[in-house]
Amino acid sequence: MKNILCISRIIPENGGGGANVYLYDILKYLESNKYNIYILLLDPSLINADTPWIWNAIKGTSLQVIVPGYIKIGSKSWSIKGVVKKIHNKIFNKQGFKQDNKNFEIWGNELSSTEKSAVKSVVNQKNWSCVIANYCWLSESLTLFKNNNVSKIILTHDVWHKHVEKNSDNIHLKDISIEREAGYLKRADIILAITDDDKRCFEKMLPGKKVITARMSCCVKSSIKPTQKGKILFIGSGYRPNIEGITWFLREVSPLLESNFPGRFHIDIVGAVGEYIKGDFIDGISYTIKGLVENLTPLYSDSEMVIIPILSGTGMKIKLIEALAHGKAIISTSQGASGLEMIWNKAFVIANEPKEFAEAIMKIHVDNVFREVLETASFEAAKNNLSPDLCYKELIGVIES
Repeated sequence: MKNILCISRIIPENGGGGANVYLYDILKYLESNKYNIYILLLDPSLINADTPWIWNAIKGTSLQVIVPGYIKIGSKSWSIKGVVKKIHNKIFNKQGFKQDNKNFEIWGNELSSTEKSAVKSVVNQKNWSCVIANYCWLSESLTLFKNNNVSKIILTHDVWHKHVEKNSDNIHLKDISIEREAGYLKRADIILAITDDDKRCFEKMLPGKKVITARMSCCVKSSIKPTQKGKILFIGSGYRPNIEGITWFLREVSPLLESNFPGRFHIDIVGAVGEYIKGDFIDGISYTIKGLVENLTPLYSDSEMVIIPILSGTGMKIKLIEALAHGKAIISTSQGASGLEMIWNKAFVIANEPKEFAEAIMKIHVDNVFREVLETASFEAAKNNLSPDLCYKELIGVIES
């Protein structure tokens, strides 16, 4: 079996944020195709050995975790420093002292010297067929693999220079330009784009570079019929476009719903995005901030519809893929449905202005036949367009070749 190494600061997981789920989806598919998958985790608390222990494999999978400096004992890897620090902090917390927190290097930064050392420690650990850098700013890690037989891949997630994080404290996200992003990407043999639009953009940036689309896939669930009329669902991380989108919905769309159907609608806001909602929005519909939820299926089951009110950003919205997989009636902005243009206004409704967004919600609410048509179309679109074999066939091909 061939060995594939993924270098990532985030843990691939089935129930995490969109980026975590996307990475998990790809690695699980590669695993199902008889590859040995190893993940070098550059999470700051692990790189600094501050976490006492971590599982040797991602929960429920055989995806192996590598953490340099940790000692494998049974099914876990342990850090002596992390254990000592945890005991120390417990003692001081009991005495009322404030725990000292380090300002770790964050997501979006280029490789630190400590991270480079971690990568170097695994270069010759296995006979690697392929190395995947998760995000373009980790691409320097690829340059440390000198063997020409190792395929070097970047999983991009997005075209970052198109929506620079102007308000970010992170210098790399704040100042990323087309030139900087192209510099990251040219280090790879193969670039994985999440949509065809992203693919065309990367091909224009780097003529001649091998770019393939690896669209987020899904495995369809049994079609879930809504159990609560008027219940709306929004799921999002603390990513800026999610915050902008749900704020726009609560400020611009929600009052229109309340004025037409007083007290009829309620929205569940799920994920880290809820922490960033500012204001009371008293003129609109009622809402509940759910925070992080491990099992989303009951929430999908309860909801009459799912909304994707995204106004900016590129890439594909993982929340849309999940809603399709659950066979839900969906209303999305054009931006929120980027990458799935082939099923616009077939599997879901596209609405970009507050009035048309509100009208779409009200129509789904009052017209059961219309809602059921959308639910069936959503389910069929997921089954026919987003199976893992369809989405990752080209990826398997380039790895094999």
